[in-house]
Amino acid sequence: MKDQIYEFIKRGNVSLAELTKRIPGFKGDMQWRLAKNENIIIWQGMSNEAIDAIESLLDEKKISIKPCHFLVYMCDGVVPNFPIVKRNYKYKTPHWLPVALNRCKNVKKGSAGRKKERKKERKKDI
Repeated sequence: MKDQIYEFIKRGNVSLAELTKRIPGFKGDMQWRLAKNENIIIWQGMSNEAIDAIESLLDEKKISIKPCHFLVYMCDGVVPNFPIVKRNYKYKTPHWLPVALNRCKNVKKGSAGRKKERKKERKKDI
């Protein structure tokens, strides 16, 4: 499932509603919530395997997750029946945080560090 999710996310700006519709086994009875605030629901109706796959892709920095407008989900035909998160706040009741998933751009290991070192050397020379 992890590979299927990654291949689908390569398209860019993928909602969890799209993944629920398109990836076999994605749909389930679990809610994916923020660890720091359990009243912020990222998505509901996911399988444990789907949550584990997305969290693994995030940990491996293969994908990124960013807040998006709720209209993205409306266009996909699924909007949870919760108030929408509007700010970084410790909500007392469940709120939904609409997000989009994207593929991370691969950066060659070590190249960013060398550029920083070169910049530092140039500052020393001036």
